[in-house]
Amino acid sequence: VFLEDNYSIYLDKNVTDSLSESLDGSYEGIGIVAMGNMVYQVYEGSPAEKAGIKANDQIVKINDTEITVDNYDLIAELLHKDKQNIVVVKREDEELTFKVKMSEVEIPSVSSDVIVSEDKTKNIGYLSLSSFSSHSFEDFEEELLALEEKEINSLIIDLRDNTGGYLAAVTDISSLFLKKGEVIYSLENKNKIKVYKDETKDSREYNIVVLVNANTASAAEILASCLKDSYGA
Repeated sequence: VFLEDNYSIYLDKNVTDSLSESLDGSYEGIGIVAMGNMVYQVYEGSPAEKAGIKANDQIVKINDTEITVDNYDLIAELLHKDKQNIVVVKREDEELTFKVKMSEVEIPSVSSDVIVSEDKTKNIGYLSLSSFSSHSFEDFEEELLALEEKEINSLIIDLRDNTGGYLAAVTDISSLFLKKGEVIYSLENKNKIKVYKDETKDSREYNIVVLVNANTASAAEILASCLKDSYGA
């Protein structure tokens, strides 16, 4: 069935299962994010990190299969769930071999830092949010409160490459900043528009900058728009 919507696509079972795992905040794997056959990120505490695999490693072989530009999309399928996997990577000019066993991996969606201004008078909080999973709100709030304990004067929320997730997480995160009654988003359905507003007493007043790029989408766009329109970010 064609929905006549450029942003609606069919997801088969494998893609749907993978998406559900990522939004649940954990999955069965070795704990890497690969772009092509390059390791883009290694999750903290994951089997891959413990084995010694690092970001920017080039995966050249998994078990008995050579990895090339033609089959890198099979990386996840080539890993065995019930035994050690032999992963060979190229790091600079050296090939390294690692033994890695799959396990339940927690997917971090929030990271934070404090940037001190050049004149040492201001602490700028930085929060990076990679997705809106089932754990994102709790993790975001925890990191935000930790930043505020360090007496931040303003905040950067980094939503670059965040492709979205659960709408409930957007609502909860937005409510940390907006004053009660401010609009978070509205939904149009069957010619009716329902407006969703902040119903909490929680709010902030410091300046916020939101970082976005061409890959910021879906729930991430809602948060960016909400903070811009209803908070003044």
